[in-house]
Amino acid sequence: MQPGLRAILERTPAQSEGFIFSRVRSRYPYGSDVYRSVVKAYESMQEAHNGDTRQSGEAYEEHPKAVASFVIEMYGLHRPPVIIAALDHDMPEDKPEIWPIERMEGTFGRDVALIVDWGNMRRFNHIENKLLA
Repeated sequence: MQPGLRAILERTPAQSEGFIFSRVRSRYPYGSDVYRSVVKAYESMQEAHNGDTRQSGEAYEEHPKAVASFVIEMYGLHRPPVIIAALDHDMPEDKPEIWPIERMEGTFGRDVALIVDWGNMRRFNHIENKLLA
């Protein structure tokens, strides 16, 4: 396993959150529109997945935080739409009744919605269904 990946996987929840926001602040001032957008995405993710757990028993919100940390650290991606999409990527798939892709676009913009929509499993469900038929 790559050293950077190990560091991401071994972070505590507080360390993941701190890492994400320290990286955002390193490029976008605290309180700027971009910073506030990332905070809004983070808070939306927490609200959408509040009380949800993964099969491992881990709080679900740890997964999006790990994805955001991964795209920042491993790929050096710091564009706000990429960070926001990483944080909120499962919301339209897991919570379509409250976070349809249209709401994602209205809240975070077209770029975020396109990244989320094209990276979303539901986009590919028809392939699995055809293979099972």
